[in-house]
Amino acid sequence: MDSLSQISLIKRDLANDLGLMGPSYDLQMMVAGGNETKKTKEKQVTFRLESLTNDFVTPPIEAVTIHQINSNFEGVPHDPSNTNHYLYQ
Repeated sequence: MDSLSQISLIKRDLANDLGLMGPSYDLQMMVAGGNETKKTKEKQVTFRLESLTNDFVTPPIEAVTIHQINSNFEGVPHDPSNTNHYLYQ
């Protein structure tokens, strides 16, 4: 649910557990390295998120179901102690 992304994704199992329904959606994505994923039959679902205190509800969020959000990519080694960065509070 990245506001600058081209598509929002939700795990298929979670969408099913929540009873989210929607029209069929053929999903195929371009991924790192210019590769493409296999086309899969998914659903386009709509939902809202609500704060635990019930004082905030998001506008409707449209997302496409997917079996797995990430692949088994190896992590990129990163040592934050060797990085010039600032924490703003």
